[in-house]
Amino acid sequence: MAKIITIANQKGGVGKTTTALCLGAELQDKGFKVLYVDLDKQCNTSETLRADTDKKGSYDILATKEDAKNLIQITETGDNVISGSELLDVIETILSNPKNSIGKEYRLRDSLESIKNYFDFIIIDTPPRLDSTTINALTTTDYLIVVSGADTYSVKGIRDLIPTAKVGFIGMYRDHQTLEPIEYFAKFPKINTETNNSWHSKHQINTIGCICLWNCLCFTIINV
Repeated sequence: MAKIITIANQKGGVGKTTTALCLGAELQDKGFKVLYVDLDKQCNTSETLRADTDKKGSYDILATKEDAKNLIQITETGDNVISGSELLDVIETILSNPKNSIGKEYRLRDSLESIKNYFDFIIIDTPPRLDSTTINALTTTDYLIVVSGADTYSVKGIRDLIPTAKVGFIGMYRDHQTLEPIEYFAKFPKINTETNNSWHSKHQINTIGCICLWNCLCFTIINV
């Protein structure tokens, strides 16, 4: 049974796609079978892995409840990918239609059910926003990796994400499974106590350190 890992932060440019790709590559190097699911309209994960974004993919899961087993591409790099699409830009409009509202948070979870036994890990790359697409990832996932830059706006993205992540993991969207906290790793900038920036760094450390909950793995990306 696959373990599902979601990479998220509603702040863009913090390294979500890079984290998804590097994590998947490392797992594959260790002999695990990995499926990448690209939920971002920018399709960076799909394009990096040479998936065809003109073919059916994650948009069709969310828009028409397509079964994931019909959407997996095996790319020229040897990777298994359910591709993203520019059409994901309109998925919120589609799911806001009353006829699509029932169970809209579970479409990804239900679609992946048929293939979970064929993979060791499923890695979900999400868009830089907190909408129905990301909520679908949260209701599906077993683990959440929040990727953040060491700056105030990226950390604010974490703070804004946590209430929804909490609901997705242990609230109204999850009616089973007791999730235990897991270990987390964070990388922080050196603090210069003589500068104004030191307060921000300390503040960020305190803020990020509070989110080791609900199987949440937190990374802070900095320039070394």
